[in-house]
Amino acid sequence: MAVRKLITGIMALGVAGALVWTGTKIQSNLYEDQCLDLGGGRNPGNFPICVVVQNDPYLLIGPIAITANDIVSIKPGALSSGNRIVHIELKKEIAAALSGFTRHSVGQPMAMKIDGKTVSSPVIREAIESTKYDIALSEETAKDLIAHLSPD
Repeated sequence: MAVRKLITGIMALGVAGALVWTGTKIQSNLYEDQCLDLGGGRNPGNFPICVVVQNDPYLLIGPIAITANDIVSIKPGALSSGNRIVHIELKKEIAAALSGFTRHSVGQPMAMKIDGKTVSSPVIREAIESTKYDIALSEETAKDLIAHLSPD
């Protein structure tokens, strides 16, 4: 009788474990985790290491998703070599995350995606420590970016 209870208990634990494992697999398919792991579990500026993204963000610089809520200002600038310069000023919090990523990724490519399409993939030469950025884009892409990320 005791052996039967022991076997039943072990089977119940196995079923519970299988259900937990299945639940985590289903949950992981619902969300795309983009983790900013800078090695050793460190994170830039005490900001969360992982950002859960349910939808594709309109602007993605490396693993950093940038939304209209992260923008102080965004405006068109002059034309340069047939491209429109877009002036972007980020809030300090998102700029710190981008700074942490670039500081630990010098020498690596950093993809910039707009609306899911890679528009640039420069190699990081040095950490980006500013809140203000200039990005050269085609006229149409620049207009779309400004329309999607304008904070007003």
